[in-house]
Amino acid sequence: MLFNSLPYLIFLPALLLVYYTCPKPWRWLVIFTGSCFFYMQFVPKYILILFFIILIDYATARLMDRSTGFYKKFWFLLSLVSNILLLCVFKYADFILQNFFDVVHWIGWNTNATPSFNLLLPIGLSFHTFQSMSYTIEVYQGRQKAETHLGYFANYVLFFPQMVAGPIERYSRLGEALKYPKLLNYESIRSSLWLICFGLFIKMCIADNLAPCVDALYAKEHLSMLEAWSAVGFFSIQIYADFFGYSTIAIGSARLLGVSIMDNFKSPYRAASLTEFWSRWHISLSTWFRDYLYIPLGGNKNSKTGWILSILLVFSLSGLWHGASWTFLVWGLLHGLARIFEGRTTSNNYSFTRMLTTFLTVSLFWVFFRASSFNKASSILVSCFSFQNNLNSNIALNKAFLWALLMIMVEWFLNQQRFDQRMQEQPKWLQWGIMLSIFYALTAYGGTQALPFIYFQF
Repeated sequence: MLFNSLPYLIFLPALLLVYYTCPKPWRWLVIFTGSCFFYMQFVPKYILILFFIILIDYATARLMDRSTGFYKKFWFLLSLVSNILLLCVFKYADFILQNFFDVVHWIGWNTNATPSFNLLLPIGLSFHTFQSMSYTIEVYQGRQKAETHLGYFANYVLFFPQMVAGPIERYSRLGEALKYPKLLNYESIRSSLWLICFGLFIKMCIADNLAPCVDALYAKEHLSMLEAWSAVGFFSIQIYADFFGYSTIAIGSARLLGVSIMDNFKSPYRAASLTEFWSRWHISLSTWFRDYLYIPLGGNKNSKTGWILSILLVFSLSGLWHGASWTFLVWGLLHGLARIFEGRTTSNNYSFTRMLTTFLTVSLFWVFFRASSFNKASSILVSCFSFQNNLNSNIALNKAFLWALLMIMVEWFLNQQRFDQRMQEQPKWLQWGIMLSIFYALTAYGGTQALPFIYFQF
């Protein structure tokens, strides 16, 4: 079930009706049932994978709370290995097997065929495992008490607004928010609906209208300079509008249940450095790697060599987290190298030139994220700096330019604030004008086909 689909627009009000008519002690069961139903709209049997994650991490956390020394470490490692192994089997098994047989063929050993598991990746598996692992890490380190109520912990892993594409929440925030939801009032309902409508607008009107143009550009064999830069710029805006739209709808949906989840984006393309970009983009993943990998490796306290190696490791794993492909690994490494180039500390001086340089750097790196192969990525990058036929194009770019410009105007309006916060600062007539414009855009340009969110594949 997609946020940008009719079934979700029926599912959410129906769930809210049942939730608020149910006695408070049993509302957790409504969220659990609704979340299971939501996830099972994709591949029903894969709900068993989430149940496995829930049971293994719930049990090991309880056992860690009762253990010390060797046994505590044993239960922690059991949880960690179970999650990582599950992720490796479904996400990386074919990638590892393919590269193993590529090496076999390269050294001259003949094989009849390259075997493949052909496992369908469960939607959002990387998000589920990282969120659940954060809980067991916190319990092991003594910063979180193990949850004794299996249902509450299950809802932490399964909570439908953020279960398939984040944000990757900590138990201290989401778990407690699910146990003690806030009371709804007029202001919270209004702001929640604002967020949902705005998220649908930037997903369905901006991201989804840029998608056909981006797909056509990346499918074309030879690009002119104009087309190459259009592919670079349009995809940068598409992936931002797509993921930002999802996160905004998730925040609004959760708030209707009295649950607050974190902002995952803070105007990332306004960043004046790569360091600042990663403090504004996919914040929950950045902080996860910072807290559970970068800092344990020594962080900024490392020697120069140790710091460089830790940066490269963190960004390499971040790339592979996104996908089992060498292009994703290179994308991560490029960010790591750029981060090393900036140094351990970066200047806080803001300038338009630095912002533009950062945006162009990030956008060029996105080519490896989007391209299906190194050949395609290199072809686009070479075309960006080729002056042959530089203004020719047989792909209609005009409408895509208008949608990209609209996203820039949206960012200007937000002014580094969340949409509902910005709306509260506006006079009533402008609030009504903005919302009516959003409704018109959704009906006129939202399309009839519900395109999946890009980050669902991770």
